[in-house]
Amino acid sequence: MSSKPVVAVALGGLGGFNAHDAGVLAAAHECGLEPDIITCTSGAIFWTDLFLTDPGAIRDQVEQQVEAVSGANAVEVAVLGDPDVFQPAYASWWERWFSPPSGPPLRDLLDRLFPAQLYQSTRPETFLSLSGYRNNDNYADGAVMSMFAAGGGAAAGQGGALAA
Repeated sequence: MSSKPVVAVALGGLGGFNAHDAGVLAAAHECGLEPDIITCTSGAIFWTDLFLTDPGAIRDQVEQQVEAVSGANAVEVAVLGDPDVFQPAYASWWERWFSPPSGPPLRDLLDRLFPAQLYQSTRPETFLSLSGYRNNDNYADGAVMSMFAAGGGAAAGQGGALAA
């Protein structure tokens, strides 16, 4: 058994920008930290993919996204989404209101008012399917991703691993 500690990074999702996830991965790269395991979901998939393929480009990509979404434009992006990245999950929100109750009344009401999924990916399916199975020789254990299909919100590639 190795005495070297296992380093793991768990990243969340937020539609597509995820500056905090990008910052964690950029700092890991700049410090020479090579995680044994990376877990991610939603928008963090993009940053994890970039970390595994071109980690030096993370900061530039963050700056490009910040420049593209600033000031009044930020409200527009929050309401309409960002083409080829994400869009609001309005259809599933309305569908939730027209479906029969599925649990205790208060919980059902809260689930309808405050859904867990506010946005859905519009990245091409090829991005999601390729990133779920990308190989990287630098990382022995790779990254585990939980993602949603680009078109319909159904789970796809859940538990897919990026492994050497």
